[in-house]
Amino acid sequence: YAPAASAKGKDEGAAVYGEGGSQFRRLYFSFEEGFTSNLKDSTGLVQLTLAVSTTYDGRVLQWLKRHELAIRSAVLVELAATPEDDVFTAEGKQRLQDRLVKAINRVLTEQEGFGGVDAVHFRSFLVQ
Repeated sequence: YAPAASAKGKDEGAAVYGEGGSQFRRLYFSFEEGFTSNLKDSTGLVQLTLAVSTTYDGRVLQWLKRHELAIRSAVLVELAATPEDDVFTAEGKQRLQDRLVKAINRVLTEQEGFGGVDAVHFRSFLVQ
């Protein structure tokens, strides 16, 4: 069963949530620009686009936008410190995601007193 579309448009109206899953609602922030970096002790490059998620309120999303330049810099430092072997395995990518969460939260904590990012999500991931 699908309710009839409203005349206002398909994106308007009350949000509908499923009955299962987490008790917390997750908010997402996508970085508009991608990231390109060399890899540690390698001629290889990594190109990726990122999103992050939080189970806290919308202030975290505002802070991500406000401090995007400092966050981008911290992400690039972490990418440049990544060994080439890590980008080819699921375990290595998970370690990179964990390091990126810590780096982003470090910036937010320095600037706002609280991090709030729970996870980093790869929207695209290319190694050259």
